[in-house]
Amino acid sequence: MNQTCTADICATNDFQINYRVVNITAFITAAVFLVFLFSDYKWAVFLITIDGGLRAFKGMGKFAPTNMISNWILATLKVTPKIANGTSKIFASRIGFMMCIGASVFFVAGWPLYANIFAWMMVLFNLLDSFFSFCMGCQMYKAIQYISGRNKPADSEA
Repeated sequence: MNQTCTADICATNDFQINYRVVNITAFITAAVFLVFLFSDYKWAVFLITIDGGLRAFKGMGKFAPTNMISNWILATLKVTPKIANGTSKIFASRIGFMMCIGASVFFVAGWPLYANIFAWMMVLFNLLDSFFSFCMGCQMYKAIQYISGRNKPADSEA
């Protein structure tokens, strides 16, 4: 599968992200979900849902507390940015936001088992992104693009 996001596929192809910020933000998100799972601070799920909502929309991520913390850490440590196309990451953030909403709604509805399932999925996916830069939502985005015929392999004639 072609790993690039070309202009004919992505209307926001010019949207760039610092993947190092993404890695740290993913780690913080996983940590907040672990607080939700293992402590009495169940309100943490609502905080990360609001944060996820801010990150889910292009241009709003700069207001997300997790991104602010990540940017501060990288600036303090003077880490060189790792720039990447952010189109599939926006899609992934929206999927993550929906999962945060799911965890919050199930928690409020009194169904902690389902809330915990969503939370554990978020822990897993965010740790994969944090430590291995493996973004499950991004892979879903690429698969949808491929299946829809918008992103065929480079050796394809179509």
